[in-house]
Amino acid sequence: MIGETSWLNSEGLDIHFTASIGRRFVSVGRETKVELLHLADEAMYQIKNTTRNGVAAAKVGTLPHL
Repeated sequence: MIGETSWLNSEGLDIHFTASIGRRFVSVGRETKVELLHLADEAMYQIKNTTRNGVAAAKVGTLPHL
């Protein structure tokens, strides 16, 4: 939905953004906050370096578009 939205049309522009999002499903007590952030960051770069404009979960891989 982010990539499909056009921004600043009233100013005569047609700007589109995309998002690459990484996430980690939390396993209570298994990882520190720093480790969770690192895993989510790795997942984000997995998307940025492959398909772009998507979501990946750490230790799961690319998630399907809904």
